[in-house]
Amino acid sequence: MIGKILWLLVCVVLGITAGFLQLDREARRKPALADNVPAVFRGFAHEGMTLRALRAEQADASLDHATALVRKRPLPAEHLAMLALAGAAGNRVELSNKAILLSARRGWRAPLAQQVIVASAVDAGQWTTASDRLTALWRSGAEDQTLGLSMSRVLADPRGQTAFSAHVGENPKSIRRFAYWGVRNLPSDAFASTMAQAIQRGGDVDCGDLGYVTERLLNSGAANAAKRIWTGPCATSAETGRSNGPAVSLADMEFLPDDGAGAGPFRWTYPGVSGLKRSWHETDQGWVVGYVNRDPLNAVLAYRFLMLPPDTYRLTAIGKSSGRPAGNNAAIAVWCIDPDGKRRQIASMAETVGFEVPPENCAIQFIRVQVPRGESDGLRLVRG
Repeated sequence: MIGKILWLLVCVVLGITAGFLQLDREARRKPALADNVPAVFRGFAHEGMTLRALRAEQADASLDHATALVRKRPLPAEHLAMLALAGAAGNRVELSNKAILLSARRGWRAPLAQQVIVASAVDAGQWTTASDRLTALWRSGAEDQTLGLSMSRVLADPRGQTAFSAHVGENPKSIRRFAYWGVRNLPSDAFASTMAQAIQRGGDVDCGDLGYVTERLLNSGAANAAKRIWTGPCATSAETGRSNGPAVSLADMEFLPDDGAGAGPFRWTYPGVSGLKRSWHETDQGWVVGYVNRDPLNAVLAYRFLMLPPDTYRLTAIGKSSGRPAGNNAAIAVWCIDPDGKRRQIASMAETVGFEVPPENCAIQFIRVQVPRGESDGLRLVRG
């Protein structure tokens, strides 16, 4: 009988212990549960308590909880990083430095540790170390806000851009990820410089990806960054040798065929429009586009970006349909894209449009051609 009672007590104790240990682990996801874990069972619960004490600027309490955390759960590198923060809050500089260094060595996936090392390396001008740690932080899957702070700090200096570009260009997957993340989260000039250096180092980048990135820069008004990004093989057609770079005159306004290969952001784009069909053929005057628009409303036939220098310009739409002039039905509109990405319409007219590119805040222009209901067997734009 006594044996059964003892066995029952052991089972109860084990059950309670297992329950509190599970509660301690759950406190990692829900820090509010930390206070419900008895002190003897606290391990991971000290994570939330350390961070709460730090936010409340309770230096002594944060150091006590962080010390207990590392003593009971020493393996995760993040716990050493918390001890470093608590040590810094309590002016325990030597303890803080040792903890953060051990944290960085133990786990490259510890975002907090890597972030502190990046900042220290930047302050010391150790750009190789800074870029290495930044790469570790980048690969750890850190949140955009955390990653963005460290990335901006390193890439604010040309030496940091050069050092980090070596990691960016390591493989196509890496450079593609940086292209899509960087264009959304980094200052355009720092991003473009790093990206351009990665490409120059031999980074294998897909022209479609690069075109998407460049178009985003153009839409945001980042003219210099866009030109720096869209260079090299992507900016020149391998088959024809024709430049796919920015148009700096109205001499090259041909409606070149949509070959589906991603001609780039400085060529005509033909958006999908319901009820509109296009066709292309080459004439003595160059390529022209034919269309059939069955929609009662005007449809966007094509649009493109330009980078014309300040001057006065004039464009005329010429085309024929069933033996009658049809170009005068095409509507041409032109916008300036300001450095902050805002668009200002500077011209809109049917058949012929004249416009002036001002000397300021109009390094990038956007032109759109719309056509009415009907059809044309060949529309082209000519200067004057």
